[in-house]
Amino acid sequence: MVEQRGVILSGALAQKVVDTVEATINNNVNVMNEHGSIIASSDPQRIGTHHAGSLEAVRAQKMVSIHSADAQAGTLPGVNAPLRFQGRICGVVGVTGAPHEVAALADLIVLTVELLISQEQAHDRSSRLELEAREIISALLAGSIDPEQLLQRLEDIGLSAPWTLTLSHTATASGATNPPVTAGSGQGGIWLQSRDTRWTVKAGPHPGPDSAGPTTRQLQLPARQNTGLLLGDAEILQVLSTRPTLLPAPGQHGQWNMDCAVAVARCPQRSLPVTAGPAAELNQDQFATLAVLSTSTSMSGACTLLHVHRNTLIQRIERIRELTGMDPRHPGELFRLLTACYARVALGELHMT
Repeated sequence: MVEQRGVILSGALAQKVVDTVEATINNNVNVMNEHGSIIASSDPQRIGTHHAGSLEAVRAQKMVSIHSADAQAGTLPGVNAPLRFQGRICGVVGVTGAPHEVAALADLIVLTVELLISQEQAHDRSSRLELEAREIISALLAGSIDPEQLLQRLEDIGLSAPWTLTLSHTATASGATNPPVTAGSGQGGIWLQSRDTRWTVKAGPHPGPDSAGPTTRQLQLPARQNTGLLLGDAEILQVLSTRPTLLPAPGQHGQWNMDCAVAVARCPQRSLPVTAGPAAELNQDQFATLAVLSTSTSMSGACTLLHVHRNTLIQRIERIRELTGMDPRHPGELFRLLTACYARVALGELHMT
């Protein structure tokens, strides 16, 4: 309701105030807009009529007292006090009666109306931002917006580069009712919650992942300086959201392989058993060993991460080679085995740890 260019005083809000105070006082109360039209009144017949005395308060920018009635001007004895919001006069409150008796009452009504305008403006802005958040993130995920349009819309709501996109998935209890789709803004970003999945776009320096509970899997991609890359990130996360078990578990990011996860997430369901085939005989510990090998630059580094002696690691590698016929010390074979393990995760046979 309130924009930088000024305030439009709502007749419904003004009448709400009039109806509230009317029950406790014996005076007539009118609320006029900045042009002198009565938009709320104790006397319904006066709504829509002109109140010349209120314009004097607008011009003087202070409370004006009227000591005698003027039928032609449509005024009665009383006071007219200007309503201000964000430094501008947006209307006038008029209270009939002896000016020295009703001036304090008019001040109180003015304060009440100004407070309600502020609350209504905050609610209206929140509603607009919620709608913008829903539309921007929905368009981002659908890929139905070009980079320039996306840039403009993000900047219009105060989100400037760099931007960071995060996907969070929280497992819900069996039989629990999925909440409705909601959206909003806060903490330097916007978010969209759809069932058990939450999408967040944040602006500014790389903020780090949101705090996540033990049942939440979360993936935050690197901060982006242009919206073309942000759209690419959205496509990747949209794919992963279809198989949330492939998202990294809390604390697992260092041993999680996005290439494997995305490749498996794109697999048709009927292809998963074929993709999983090479790792059919591997257990959870062997999967963990492969995950560490894929992110380590040396055998000694892998031993440190696994908290095992070098000979123990070599024995594990030899056992994996015996079971699969592939040597994880060869990068190509390691990637194929790891992808097969991710396929088994998608099938529910292994899990991210």
